[in-house]
Amino acid sequence: MKKLAALALTAALTAAGSAQGAIVYLSTDGTTTNGVANQPTANPTLTLQQGETATLYVLGKRSGASGSVNSLGLNIAQQSGNGGSLTATNWSINDPEGTNPDGDPIKRWQGTAPGTLNTPDFLVFDSKAFAVSGTFNQTLAGNLRLHGTLTFTATTPGTVNLFLQVGSGTISETNGSTTSTFGRNADGSGDDPTAVNNALIGAASQIADAVITITPIPEPASMSLLGLGAAALLGRRRRA
Repeated sequence: MKKLAALALTAALTAAGSAQGAIVYLSTDGTTTNGVANQPTANPTLTLQQGETATLYVLGKRSGASGSVNSLGLNIAQQSGNGGSLTATNWSINDPEGTNPDGDPIKRWQGTAPGTLNTPDFLVFDSKAFAVSGTFNQTLAGNLRLHGTLTFTATTPGTVNLFLQVGSGTISETNGSTTSTFGRNADGSGDDPTAVNNALIGAASQIADAVITITPIPEPASMSLLGLGAAALLGRRRRA
């Protein structure tokens, strides 16, 4: 049976102040400066040999200039049309506190539920981070923050498309914002223009937010032939 691969994002987002959506990306770059993450130039593409591991980072910010987003849940699913599959080995939710140099609250998760790894079709299922503090409840800032870190192993050869999607937690906001955006557009020049319905479970951008190509491990016979070929070439060079 072909394994589905989609990076399914659920974001249970509650806004205080003006209505806010979320902008969420996958990135191979998890570095930050003064708490601010680097903007991804495009949705990442990786090529891994079967058995290799890699890490992707989930980056997020609020879509409006003001207000706050109080909670963010994440499902990470996978989708493949040719049998490729990944196995999650670790998922962690980033939990900074305080303010950045511009005085903008970074995030303050008052509670986290990491979810379950490797359920059918999902790398991470029903992960949630939420704030219950009435004093310091802004949990997505106006500039990009590191939300979570996912490490995974290339399990089965093929191509795995990862998508950010709304999952079972949905995205709910008290001030009426109904959409969020996930990932970059096709050429990486800007955010994906697809408006994702915050309340529709399974809603996703039409463009894969990451693509992982998994190649098989070379068979011993193939490696032997390569070794013989290299030895023959070396012998010719010495004779010359």
